[in-house]
Amino acid sequence: MESFDESLKFLIHDEPEDFFRFGFADPTVTVVRPCEVDLPSRDRDIDASYLILRNGRKEVGHVEFHRKHEKLRALAIDIADAQVRLFRREECHVVTHVWDLYGSRKTPLLTERSLMMGPKTRSGYVRINLRAMPWQQLLEQGPAGLWPLVPLTKDGAAEQAVKAARDAIVSRKRRKSSQQADHLAVLWFVAEAEDVPTKLVQLYIQEAQLMESTLYKSIFAKGEERGRSQGLSQGLSQGLSQGLSQGLSKGAVRTHASIIIKLLTRHLGPLEPGIHQRLASWPHPETLEVWADEAIALTDTNAARRLLEKILTTPVPPSTDGSSQAT
Repeated sequence: MESFDESLKFLIHDEPEDFFRFGFADPTVTVVRPCEVDLPSRDRDIDASYLILRNGRKEVGHVEFHRKHEKLRALAIDIADAQVRLFRREECHVVTHVWDLYGSRKTPLLTERSLMMGPKTRSGYVRINLRAMPWQQLLEQGPAGLWPLVPLTKDGAAEQAVKAARDAIVSRKRRKSSQQADHLAVLWFVAEAEDVPTKLVQLYIQEAQLMESTLYKSIFAKGEERGRSQGLSQGLSQGLSQGLSQGLSKGAVRTHASIIIKLLTRHLGPLEPGIHQRLASWPHPETLEVWADEAIALTDTNAARRLLEKILTTPVPPSTDGSSQAT
C-alpha cells in the first residue's frame, strides 16, 4: 500500500533520532544531518540515511524497510550497494538497520544478519522486528516517535492498542498540532495496512484531527489526482474505443448502403429518397452486408424487386443505444 510506505518514510524523516536510538538501544544517539538517498544502480532511493554521533564518533545510520514480497537476498544486495556508496561519500563507518515490517512473532526483536560476498568480505546489518514486542512495551519503553507504529507490534492490530496509541500521541507534550496530526495520520495508515477495521480506526481518529497533517493532505491529494487521472484515462480509452467502433460501423453502413442502392438502381431505375434514407440509417451493418451480397448476386428485375420488398418490410431493429433510426 502506497500510503503505508509513504507514511513510514515520513515518520523516520520526522523522528530519525528515535528510530536510531531504538535500534541501537542507546538514548544518547544524536542526528547531525541527512545523507544522500539516491541508489541509481538499483533505480530507487535509500529509505533513510543520516550522519549520526554515537559513542563520541561519527557514523552513517542507514535504514531500510523490508517490505512484503521483497526477497531477502535482493534486499541484502541493495544494502551492500548503499553501504559502499555511503562510505565513499562520508568516509566513516556505516551501520544499517532493517525494519522488518512483516516479521514473525517468534523471532527476536534485534538480530544481526550478513551477506557473504567472499571469504573475508561481508555486508552486515541489524534486523529490527517489532512483531516480537507487545504494544504496551512499545508505548511504555519505546521512544515517542515510534508510537504510531503500535499496529506493527505483536498484538497491536487491535482496538485497545490503537486507542492507547492515539491517546499517547495526543497527550505528548511540546508538539505542534500539525506534528501531532502527522503522527495520527501515520497511525491511521499503519492500522489500515494491518487490517484494523476502518470504522474502528475512524472511531478513535477523527478526520478533523487529521486535516492539519501535511502527510494526510499530501496522500489525500495524490489519491484525488490519481483518481482524476485514471478517470480521464479510462474515459479517453473508452471514448476512443467507442468512437473507433462507431466510426467503423458507420463506415460499413455507408459502404453497404451504397452498393445496394447502386445495384438496385441498375435493375429498377432511380429509387425513392426514403429508400436511401432507410438504408443509410440502418442500425446494424451486418444486415446490410447480407443485403449487399444479395444485390451483387442479382440477375434480373424480379430478383431486384424481391430484395427491395425485403428491405422495405423488414422491421427496423433497435440500435445499440436503444433507439430505432431507420424509417
